[in-house]
Amino acid sequence: MIGHPSSSNPFTALNMGVFTAQLVCALAADGGGYGDFGAEYDPSVLINTNDNGFIVVEIQYRLGAFGFLASEDLNAHGQLNAGLLDQRFALEWVNKYISQFGGDPSRVTIGGESYGAGSVMFHLLARGGQTSGLFNNPSNPHVQRFCAYSYASGNVSESRGYFGSLAFLPVIDGKYIRERPSEQLSRGKVSGERILVGNNANDGVPLTNSNVETRAAYDAFVTSSFPLFTQADIAQLNAVYRIDGCRVVSRLRRL
Repeated sequence: MIGHPSSSNPFTALNMGVFTAQLVCALAADGGGYGDFGAEYDPSVLINTNDNGFIVVEIQYRLGAFGFLASEDLNAHGQLNAGLLDQRFALEWVNKYISQFGGDPSRVTIGGESYGAGSVMFHLLARGGQTSGLFNNPSNPHVQRFCAYSYASGNVSESRGYFGSLAFLPVIDGKYIRERPSEQLSRGKVSGERILVGNNANDGVPLTNSNVETRAAYDAFVTSSFPLFTQADIAQLNAVYRIDGCRVVSRLRRL
């Protein structure tokens, strides 16, 4: 399960927690726009609801620039998509060691919400969709989100936390991710046996600008966030998002 709880510490990367039950294994890491949060879910409700029938593994991986910085120089002298490869390493660890916790390495489900589900998608497509044997079932309740760090190290490695402002994402590296996901998915070149897809309600609310409650504030926000937009761009945006007809919802509970 790859989701986005409230923790935001980039230095917990490469850690993992194992919650034991028996047999089936579910893998968990954090989402959050590939730039924030950490895997600190309490999976006991899921485990108990299913009669202690599976094991949950929660992982951490490098975020922001630490995990997804991309450039020609880095490609030549380092490694792109380090955050995805951290997740892959965790899958390999589960495959090798989960039996010592009572788990079955041949029955592994990876899943997540938000950009955690995006990570699941990339592992489905990894190496051209080549079957890895590391998991059977991907699960993707997915609505894209964009997040920011709120402390010094994160401000260096991540952008402001509104939709459209995320700086560091997985990229096509020619090795692990070889082509655009939309193109590869259209040809069915994916790994895994079964997939469960869902979606989250209000997933992006905490990552929008809560101060925008009037048309004037909206116009100012668009202008400051996208300074290269032309008047034609803004007119097209306004045609899609009919702000004047929207009802302002204040103090929406943030999950």
